[in-house]
Formats: sequence, C-alpha cells, structure tokens
Amino acid sequence: MQAQINVYNTDFTVSLQSDDNVKITIGEEAFQLVNDQSFIHKWDSLYESCHWATPFQAKQFVTMWYNLYSKRFVPVIVSNWQSGNLTGLIFLAHNSKDKKLKGAGGDIAYYQTWLTSDSNNEFIKASLQILISNFPGHVISFIQLPPGTPIRWIEEDPNYRKICTLKTVQRPLVNLKDKGVDKLFKKKEFRENCNRLKRLGEVSYERVKDFEVFSSVIDELTAHYDFRQGATINWTPFLNNPLRKQLLLEMFRQNLLHVTLLKLNNEILASLIATQGRDNWIYGIGLNSHSPFYASHSPGFVCFVKFIQMLVYEGYNTLDLTTGNQSYKSRLANDYDHVYELTVSHKSIVEKTLEVIRNKHLTPKMKKLLEQYKPYFLQTKQKIGIIKNHGTIHYSLHYIRNKKQSVYDFRTNPEHNYSNKDILIKRCNLQDLLCFDQTKSFVSKQEFLRDAMKRFELGEQSFTWVEDGYLLACAWLHGPNRSRKDKRTFIFPEAV
Repeated sequence: MQAQINVYNTDFTVSLQSDDNVKITIGEEAFQLVNDQSFIHKWDSLYESCHWATPFQAKQFVTMWYNLYSKRFVPVIVSNWQSGNLTGLIFLAHNSKDKKLKGAGGDIAYYQTWLTSDSNNEFIKASLQILISNFPGHVISFIQLPPGTPIRWIEEDPNYRKICTLKTVQRPLVNLKDKGVDKLFKKKEFRENCNRLKRLGEVSYERVKDFEVFSSVIDELTAHYDFRQGATINWTPFLNNPLRKQLLLEMFRQNLLHVTLLKLNNEILASLIATQGRDNWIYGIGLNSHSPFYASHSPGFVCFVKFIQMLVYEGYNTLDLTTGNQSYKSRLANDYDHVYELTVSHKSIVEKTLEVIRNKHLTPKMKKLLEQYKPYFLQTKQKIGIIKNHGTIHYSLHYIRNKKQSVYDFRTNPEHNYSNKDILIKRCNLQDLLCFDQTKSFVSKQEFLRDAMKRFELGEQSFTWVEDGYLLACAWLHGPNRSRKDKRTFIFPEAV
C-alpha cells in the first residue's frame, strides 16, 4: 500500500490526507481532534475493540498528557478511516529539539502502541511511511509494545526489517488468582519486618480515595522518590519536571490511579501509586517510594506485600510489575511474559555495526557485566565533569586536603545578601537536600545524596539551610534514632 502525502508544513497546524484513508493530523488540529465529541465516541469504540490496548491509549490519559505537555511536545495523530469508521489510530508526540517521535505519554506511559479493529498490519505499515515522509531523519520509538500487539510484519517484510529494531524484554507479573500468592504473606522476611515496625508504634496500611488527602501527601511522596532515585541512579524526575506531579494529580481526578500508604504513627513510611487498567489489571507502578529514615525495616517491601494482599481482597487479576532489573520484582513475581521495544529509523553504518556487535557478538554474560558496571561508568563521567569545572590543580589540592571528608565544600551561584533575613534551619528535610547544586561543588549531586542516604540509615540527622531554591548549608548530627522524631524547625535571628 503506497501512501501519497502532501508537502509537510513546518508550522504544525496542517492536516494531511493520503489516498488510502490514512490521515495524519498535527498540532492545533490534533488538539481539536481529541476534543471533538464525534471523534471521541469512535475512539472509545476502537479502544474497547483492541484487545492489546492499555490505559495509556485511552482518551482520559492521552488528552490529559497532550494538554499538560503542550509547550514541550507537538501532538501527532495518525488515523485510518473506512466508510466513516475509525479503524486505526496512533498517538505520538514530536519534539523538534531531538528529532524524535515518541508515543504519547513519553517515559510516563509504560506502554505505547497503535490501535486497530483487527490484526491487519497494513495500517501500521502505511502509518510509518507517512511519518517517515513528513518527519525525515527522525527516530520513531514505541517504548514498550504490550503483548498481543502485531509484530510479525517486521520480520515478514524485508523493507521494514531494514528500518525497524525490535527488542524483546521480559516482564514480571503477579498472578493474583494463583493460590501460591499466599506464600508472599507468610515469608519470614515480611513477618519479621512487620513485627519490628509494630514494636515502634501503630502501623497502618490504607488506600487513598480522597483527592484532598492525595494532594496533601504528593510532595512528600515525590521527595521520597526523587531522593532515592537521585542517590542510586542520578535521576530526580519530579524535581526536574514539575509536570509529572501535575499529571499524577490529574490522573487521580480521573480515577486512573490506585494509591496506597504504609504509615507508622501516622508518618508515611512507604507508598505505591499504580495505574488501573482493564480486565482487573493494575498496570505498572507509577511511583513506589519509602522513607530513608526507616530503610533498615524494609518498608518498601512490606508495602508491596500489603499492596498485593489488598489487590487480592479487592478482586484484581494481575499486578504488572513493569520491566526492569530491580531485585524486589523477582522476589514478588510468580509469572512472566514479554513486551517489546520498537525503534524505527534509517540506521547509519556505525549504528548498524554496533547493532550487529550487540546482537551477535556480546554474550548474555558480557551484557550482564556491562549493565552491572554501568553505574561506575556514569560516576566516572560525573567526576570528570567536576574536574573540568574546577580545573585539575584546584581539584587535586582539594582532594588531598579532604581525603577523609567531614565537610561538604560547595558554593552557591548567584551570590545573595542575607544580612536582613532570619535563617530558617530544617531538620531531616529531603526537599532541602534535593536543592543541592553541584555546579560549584567538589562532589556530584548523586554522590551527595548517596552519602545522605547512608547517614540517615545510620540514624544521623541533617540540618539544612535553603534560600531561593539553593542549599546553602548542611550539617549532620550523630545521635539515636528517637531524636529524629522532633520535627521542630530552628530559626536563627539575624543577630546570632
């Protein structure tokens, strides 16, 4: 099927029609389309008839994400029409900065795919022709195709085999109808950690259904999440992108989220935010967090097991733990299947060579070894950046003087005048620690947060001073864990 496409309009407000009923709609017209009631009705019907569809292709999520991210991405919609009926649909987003086309939802949507009324492959093949014609040189990516998405056409058609890269990824699941799931609740580790928490006070596990309650705790949950992610993989998604938090709030309003909290004496120890799907599935974990102050009690694991208990009680069928090599997933999963990562691009000779090396010459053992040492490569890269900022001589002198570093030497930029202000000191405040600015420091942000996480696990307390979003000072106090419960803030008047 050969699609004939009109000339691409760079102002992103043109709707283009091919001769074979495949239509591409971009920009303002795409916004109008997803808000058109007639289109929405047909979209709903197509979504319900497509057995591999996930909540991330539903009207609630797609429309919400397009609207929230309208300043960052331009919506691109490809649709197929037969006798006035909508028979195919793809939701994508374009960012001119990186020449990429991604599925709507970006890295927030666990699954990105196309919708069709049957398993006919002609729609996706024609759609890729149109997209390549209108976005030359762009990479088209679907982060993860859910099971059931038709993919045989890639191997069957040599033209598409040349430009498509398909990677199979194992996905861990919890089959909630399996009688063996009860073994999780009887695990020695789970019972011991529950008993240790109970000795500290009143432990409760609750589902959040009220929006006001959710909005009142979201900042604490995202701080827990960013703090741990920043310390372990140098990624603070909510700090770097406030829209992520706004999206979670909107998804909660639309009844798309399942939110639970594990508490000790009404203090949040851990949380789980998942997406509710069709057929009694829980799709992915949008946010799983735990307080670093109680890490020795494994509150994250306890929260997960209690979450699974709740899902069984509420009648859900399957918990999708999403892909990834996190160790807790293998401890919880009792079933596995596969999802697929699809990338479409005209590869260069270098890319083709690297792909051949990865697929044919790297053994599974070597791939695992490279993945294992990846964090060390990233840490080395961070250290090189710090040395470049300060200069080799200045950095070396600092390193010699501070081999056993007890004080973090960091300077803020720009300079501020605080002579007329009181200084507000906060105790054990994760949001303050996340305000660390590595541009003037001798350590990276990840190194700073990782050290802070270890200190909290040892029972130390942090005292921080933040102004205008910059961490200006941080001190640590050794002492028993019980002293951390005193949450009073310190205010130093200007004369002190």
